[in-house]
Amino acid sequence: MNERLEQGLYQEETLGDLNSAINIYSGIVDDAAADRFDIARALYHLGVCYTKLGNQQQASATFDKILGEFADQPQWVAKTRELLEAQEYLSLQLLPAPWRDAEVARFIIKTPAGVDAGLLDYVTSRTQVKGKSLWRLESYMSIAIDSLQQFSAVETLQDSGRPLHTRLNNSVLGKFEVEYGDRALRLTTDTKGVRSSVEIPFQGPLYDNEQVPGLLRRLPLAKSYQVQFPVFVASTGQVGELVLAVTGVKSVQVAAGDFNCYEIDITIYVDGRRVQMQQAWVSTDQSRQLVKYQAGHMSLELSQVSEAVTGKPVTYQNNSVNLSLSMPDGWRAFDLTSALASQHDLFIQLLPPELSSTGVLIAKAYGGEKPSEMSVDQVVDGDLQSLKNFFKNYRMRPDSRTNLNLSGLPAQSYVADYLHQDREMVEYRTYIVDKRAVYWFVFRTEKDVFEADYEQLRTLVASFSTL
Repeated sequence: MNERLEQGLYQEETLGDLNSAINIYSGIVDDAAADRFDIARALYHLGVCYTKLGNQQQASATFDKILGEFADQPQWVAKTRELLEAQEYLSLQLLPAPWRDAEVARFIIKTPAGVDAGLLDYVTSRTQVKGKSLWRLESYMSIAIDSLQQFSAVETLQDSGRPLHTRLNNSVLGKFEVEYGDRALRLTTDTKGVRSSVEIPFQGPLYDNEQVPGLLRRLPLAKSYQVQFPVFVASTGQVGELVLAVTGVKSVQVAAGDFNCYEIDITIYVDGRRVQMQQAWVSTDQSRQLVKYQAGHMSLELSQVSEAVTGKPVTYQNNSVNLSLSMPDGWRAFDLTSALASQHDLFIQLLPPELSSTGVLIAKAYGGEKPSEMSVDQVVDGDLQSLKNFFKNYRMRPDSRTNLNLSGLPAQSYVADYLHQDREMVEYRTYIVDKRAVYWFVFRTEKDVFEADYEQLRTLVASFSTL
């Protein structure tokens, strides 16, 4: 070992004289004749000394130098990455995760008037990526009154909560992906068919906006507790600062039950300017469950907590209209009928894994006392004309119109192509007609992924059964 390195380590680790150690390490770094291995090692210990002295700016610059200029020294690059993962996120002290593996927390989305507007599932599960133990925090959301669907997934280190990768798919805003590095992140966006990528540098700890519900459950909440931390918002490409303050303990009643909760005021700043105030209520028991969340004109209220069933189809049963479906592995069925009761007698949002497509099952009862004599051909022909007038270049594929029998009822399906925001799309529709009502499935997906999903969609439709 380089003798000067030994002297530096002695000053740093034995005597605790960090300033003397910094002078020695700096001399090695500035020595043009020094071996690159020794320079990388000296830089590493120089960064450690700056960290111990609380000089985060100098520490960051030193670690950046190792990662940026010494890629040929993998031992010290790896040790630097490990150090950053272990130490940089200590500013936000997190408790062990309180959730079970494969836990699903379902929330009702409500308007200020208390009217149901949609549903959201928040899913937590363990995963392994490149030998690292991670938490995968997923959310599936559908807001009926806005025709909005969203999927997000954040992969984080289990201990520190540091985000490594985020995917966000919003049916209105577009698709977003974030890869978090040591000192920079890469944001890739796909909006209205335009794909772009940008690298954004950052210093110190940075969390992802989509993991905030999980972070709220891991904070050491208590009366008068306060904390502040930055989050990156993929859909805007901005970093916001979240300031949290526990204002007291309140009793909160939601569909899932009655809970004693920490009431938390959340203030969000962007570029030093306050942009929004939110509130959250987290239970005081061991589950530390997020019970309610108020953001803007919408609120989330916990309705149930369950365990995800994976690896096999799941039967969805709706007793209000006596029907059932066999849902493929990973699919979700959201009953949004209450939000759209004035328009439909049944509205089930069907969401596949990662929102690769969107689907609905809708039912509308015929008016009047007498049973309808409308045939399935008449129903399909009427809708086809309306859809041609509504969607750009809407064309049914030749020979795709097929007669079916589903649960003993006449049915018909077809596939159509159309354009949406200059993006090539495919729609797969199935109509089922009885004497009192018409049911119809609608699935929409991008053209380049339709064939991969088609057989699964057909299987789901074929499982339709009236009880």
